[in-house]
Amino acid sequence: MREIFEIMDFEFWGTGKHKLAPEKFIETENVLLLDVRSTEETSAITINETDFFSFKYLNIPFDKLPERLDEIPKDKLIITFCPGKVRSTIAFAFFINEGYNAKIFDGGYNELTSLFKTGKIYKASRK
Repeated sequence: MREIFEIMDFEFWGTGKHKLAPEKFIETENVLLLDVRSTEETSAITINETDFFSFKYLNIPFDKLPERLDEIPKDKLIITFCPGKVRSTIAFAFFINEGYNAKIFDGGYNELTSLFKTGKIYKASRK
């Protein structure tokens, strides 16, 4: 873990290379959106996969990540998501430490739901 923290210097955090913007998210292939919100949160606001975008979706509550690590594919880019970004940032560091290719979804609910606007789905359906 020490080596991982050493690469996360001012330049690393300042350039934003650890994040994936919503526009880039929907264009990226072979992606898993890993929702680290609690069961209570996902009951209130649900996220589903769609045939229009290429991402896969999985919810594993933050506190269950270590025990459910075998459910996370190593051959996909893991995009961690939670609306406040605290849990997704810690999960991101956890996955980097475990040897995964990971980034943080750059946004909260508003940015995520904006992906499902009619125009964006229409464009995605034309690919």
